Amino acid sequence: MHRKTDRRRSGWRQFDAIARRCYLACLLALASTAQATTMVYINRCAAGCQFSAGVDDSVLNTSSVLSSTHNLSAFVHGDAVFNAVVACASGLLRPFDIAVTTTEPSPLPHSELVLAGTAAQGGFPVGVAGVAPATCGYVAGAPAFLFVNDFGSDVNGMCWSTAFLLGSMAGLEPLYNCPDVMSYLSGCGSKSFRNEESPCGTFAPEPCLCGGNSRNSFFTMRSVFGAGDLVHANGFE
Repeated sequence: MHRKTDRRRSGWRQFDAIARRCYLACLLALASTAQATTMVYINRCAAGCQFSAGVDDSVLNTSSVLSSTHNLSAFVHGDAVFNAVVACASGLLRPFDIAVTTTEPSPLPHSELVLAGTAAQGGFPVGVAGVAPATCGYVAGAPAFLFVNDFGSDVNGMCWSTAFLLGSMAGLEPLYNCPDVMSYLSGCGSKSFRNEESPCGTFAPEPCLCGGNSRNSFFTMRSVFGAGDLVHANGFE
């Protein structure tokens, strides 16, 4: 009887030790996953903001697309519009391992989507809607700019343009596929990062600047940022 009890206790001690090791391993795995998540700050420049020319660094407010120091005026379209844009953009980015915030995360590293100012305030010609550093790969930790004070309170337009800028920083280029958020085309309903091959090009198919003739924007975003918790809006993987 005592022997059985001892064996049980010994067995539970062994199980407890294994469970502890598994628990620690799970914590380390979760920590690793959390560290891999890309933070994206959607910045409305509530009190105005200043960015300078330099190496792309959202913590330092420096950007390679700027030629000097520029002051941008605050988002002018109101809280309701801004919150709707953020909700829309968050939905588009939900399939990817991205954490969207509207609170300044510095000094933590992050990508930044600045929704503020005008093209003229940024040092660009009238008619430039937005700018982002773009290469054939991911430009990490960079700011991009959508000059929302130059146009009306179009929630979808601002949302899709915001996602377009992040896609550009992820190494994507304009795609000739209207439902894709990387497309300049309009009039086809809602947009998203499409899990299909789309020709490169703005208003006609063109060879891709980074080689080939097409891109899968969804696959590219997944490759850069990893998978989010949910793939589909219904909550199923």
